[in-house]
Amino acid sequence: MLLVVLAVAGYSGTLGNQFVFDDRAVIPGDSTVPTLHSLPSLLVAPYWTGEGRANRLYRPLTSVSFALNEILGGARPWSFHLVNLLLHALVSVM
Repeated sequence: MLLVVLAVAGYSGTLGNQFVFDDRAVIPGDSTVPTLHSLPSLLVAPYWTGEGRANRLYRPLTSVSFALNEILGGARPWSFHLVNLLLHALVSVM
């Protein structure tokens, strides 16, 4: 329980922050809102798109989690930060 409290305490300050650095390029936002039907295509798509260069990064779990987060919570930064906080707490306990 102490690990969960420490994880929440350490990351709760991020909930009010905006997207930074590569978040704007990786999280689609309003231009290409994912749907449940588009999730399978993320299993074969590159992680980083829109740069105009070849990309070898393959992170399907990250891409699907971002899409699900956006489907359920919209492209609002606080929802992505909340999911990160909860995942960090879960991994700390594990």
